[in-house]
Amino acid sequence: MNIKCLTIIVVTAIHAVALAGTFRPESGGPTDGLYLSGTEGGPTEHSYFHSAEAGLSNSSNLPGTEPDSPIDTVQALQAVGISGGFIKDRPINHLIYSSGRSFSAEEANRYAGSLGDVGRMVRNYAGVLCLDDSRNDIIIRGNSPSNLLWRIDGFEVANPNHFGSIGLTGSSVSMLNSNLIRNSDFITGAFPAEYGNALGGVFDIRLKEAPRDRHHFRAGAGWNGFELGAEGPVSSTGGYQVCYRYSFLDAMAALGMETGLRPKFQDLTVRGEVPLSESWKLSLLAMGGDSRISLSDSQIETGSRSLFSGIGFDWSGQRSAARISLSANDMESQYSVVNSNQDTRSTYSDREKETDYALSVRYENRQLDSHYLSAGATLHLYDMDFRQINRNDYCCDSLMFCQETMLLGRIFVQDEYLVSEKLAFTLGADALWLSLNGSHAIGPRAGMLWRPGPGHQIGLSYGRHHQTQVHTLYLYGSGNRQLDFSQADHLSLTHHWRLGQHWRLKTDLYGQNLRNIPVEADAPSAFSALNIGADFYLPLRDGLTSQGLGRNYGVEMTLEKFMSDHWYGMLNGTLARSEYTGSDGIWRSTAYDIGYMANALGGYSFGLPSNWFNWAGKRSDSQSSHSNPDITPGSEGRSEGTDGIRAELRTDLRITCSGGRPFTPVDEALSQALGTVVYDEDHTNCLYAPAYFRCDWRLALLVQTDRFQFEMALDLQNLTNHYNLLYSVYSPSEKLYYLYWQTLFYPMYTFKLCF
Repeated sequence: MNIKCLTIIVVTAIHAVALAGTFRPESGGPTDGLYLSGTEGGPTEHSYFHSAEAGLSNSSNLPGTEPDSPIDTVQALQAVGISGGFIKDRPINHLIYSSGRSFSAEEANRYAGSLGDVGRMVRNYAGVLCLDDSRNDIIIRGNSPSNLLWRIDGFEVANPNHFGSIGLTGSSVSMLNSNLIRNSDFITGAFPAEYGNALGGVFDIRLKEAPRDRHHFRAGAGWNGFELGAEGPVSSTGGYQVCYRYSFLDAMAALGMETGLRPKFQDLTVRGEVPLSESWKLSLLAMGGDSRISLSDSQIETGSRSLFSGIGFDWSGQRSAARISLSANDMESQYSVVNSNQDTRSTYSDREKETDYALSVRYENRQLDSHYLSAGATLHLYDMDFRQINRNDYCCDSLMFCQETMLLGRIFVQDEYLVSEKLAFTLGADALWLSLNGSHAIGPRAGMLWRPGPGHQIGLSYGRHHQTQVHTLYLYGSGNRQLDFSQADHLSLTHHWRLGQHWRLKTDLYGQNLRNIPVEADAPSAFSALNIGADFYLPLRDGLTSQGLGRNYGVEMTLEKFMSDHWYGMLNGTLARSEYTGSDGIWRSTAYDIGYMANALGGYSFGLPSNWFNWAGKRSDSQSSHSNPDITPGSEGRSEGTDGIRAELRTDLRITCSGGRPFTPVDEALSQALGTVVYDEDHTNCLYAPAYFRCDWRLALLVQTDRFQFEMALDLQNLTNHYNLLYSVYSPSEKLYYLYWQTLFYPMYTFKLCF
């Protein structure tokens, strides 16, 4: 019987996965390891991990299992620290030796304050900074959020967010539906050669496969809008997923519940896969979104439109694999301001439009037991159209009107050499070429992975990374077309210490040296492109040169307890610096140089007596394992009675604190004389806001029977109502500052009913 879900939520519901699979011996890393297949929706999903890491010699070491025996309980995996089908303390991509971690979809939805947004979720990790509660920008180790690479199901995506801007990678509301995400990787530095055209980090998102047993339907409403979804099989072997969302506040306003602020957005995600033969598979991904918001008091309107479509052909052999993909990513952002007085009316409008056509090929080979070789190439064709216009009742001035087409080519190769069960090396490089000005660059990569003893792993990684500039900078004015690739040398040392079955201590030391950063050429100034992304807008300057420098360095430490005995927890801290020089040659703090940050989070699951919910009806055996992916069978905190009802109460808490963000002081005397705000650029980023502090708490009740599944939750944002300064605005006429604060205390409610 198909499950039809009617969901009314204010925060995206918790997503977890059922687990059923098979252990097989496999070779694919520094030691012979184990291979888990058939998890999370399809036989092709898998995770590689190693027996030395898990403390196992072969699959028969798992309680109650034999080689190639099906796993029907989660407890056997939890005994070795495995959750949701993968080992939590290892990245899924085995070439990531340091500065990387994996995460599950459940974390994105369960962590307090995440709102079902993976961009907000990763702020719980060491080295990831939050400058603005209202946005999901990912700021890694002092790098601009524009230096992040988004990769979704193998496709590079520019900005998967509503109200996004070209050149930025974050915004207020995510277009990425967390219900479709499976276990993925987050990399904070020195990433392998397959990831390119990025300086800061990589978000390698993997989407789950559609179920093959029957069709599922979903309907809901919440933080990310009203939602309708469907997924299921296509023919006998394929699958599809469709999800549509519409702005919650705009729909409420249409029903007469006016809130004053009406952000309008909608998005559609379509995904499908169809096996073409035993070796070939066709995969499709399409994501489209439209968003806009009007502020009537100030007569400001802003919005964006994004459409991504990609098709991939995957081939897999016994010890090799290949992929060919085509994609198109069309993005447009608009911003307009209307100024009116008794005599005239003027309108300033900014429109940026860019389409990225990409062709990508990739090959992997494991023919030699001691080597893993991967190579690939990508060609991007960018079609750009940027315009800035100022109109009034008498004339129309074109401040910027640029149309341009350019090519970006990139190739990479990387080889992993397994010296022994305790030692592995990786060596690779990538090369980039830009047709706009003929720029080219080569970036070597190297890494070492060493296991000196049981429970210990040391990873050392180096990478020289390159990235194009924000494309608007190239075309602004006439002096920026010759800007070179920005360059960053990353060196990262990571130590993993496994403290028992469910605990780990991770320490990261890193240093990054940046060069070829755009700065002003005509006169000494403090401007640097490294600060792009600290605000909602792009600071455009003409006459730039690639002479700027930057440096990031720090230490990160994380103590983590994976889910077992009904609870999980994480405590991490970061000490870091982020500095740069403009064309004046003075070293200053970047806009992301906050000095320190710390996070503490955890959760507990209480099993509830099933007889409390007899009114809900009994749950049949046929529904006990796969009736809904949002309810995880075998979860330790849940109580299941003989009548088949499962129920649990979850509580999750998150506390975060950090140094205040840097600010540039106002030259008050000059501002009063000129009647407009003038900043003292000689002292750029020399002032700091008060320290940041925030506490979020979530309480959720989950019940599952054979007739329906039920979830109700309360999510309290900024529980202590702490005032965190966002920015200040100086009024020269009034000679005072207006302070604007980040999100204050705000309760969010969740109600979910599936039947």
